[in-house]
Amino acid sequence: MPEHLIVYIIKLINLIIPIQIISGVVAIIISLFDPKLSYAVVSITLVILIFTWLWGKAIPKPEPIPELSDMANTMRRKFRAYYISPNDGQKCSCAESGLMLSLIPITIIACINNFWWSIAISGIIFIVTGPLQRTSNPTNFMSPIEKLAHNEILQVQTHV
Repeated sequence: MPEHLIVYIIKLINLIIPIQIISGVVAIIISLFDPKLSYAVVSITLVILIFTWLWGKAIPKPEPIPELSDMANTMRRKFRAYYISPNDGQKCSCAESGLMLSLIPITIIACINNFWWSIAISGIIFIVTGPLQRTSNPTNFMSPIEKLAHNEILQVQTHV
């Protein structure tokens, strides 16, 4: 990946929470008048989050560290973007949570306005956003075994 793109992506990630808040509030207000258009506004945040997820997938897989267990090395490969920049992962996870929360009033208002398809559209967005949250910040959704592997990674990273 070209180095100059990384700078723009990091700037975009730093703006993701304000973008989500603004698009969420605007979408809720728009849903009072045109529920269909409100989903287009909410999709702005979703597209940015999918773009950052793709950026994370473009990061080369790290080489295994001999001191780590197989599970820890697997987690480093699977969540490589998070282990490179955990703060950015937390920002994206917060924006994804905000996106999901903004869908609740939008869906309710849309249903009141007899746009019943809003339930299906919101459901699809929830289904897409859920795995993005796990990838962005896996610490929120770790099993006990994954927590042990995560702690192992953190111990090795602090000693390097």
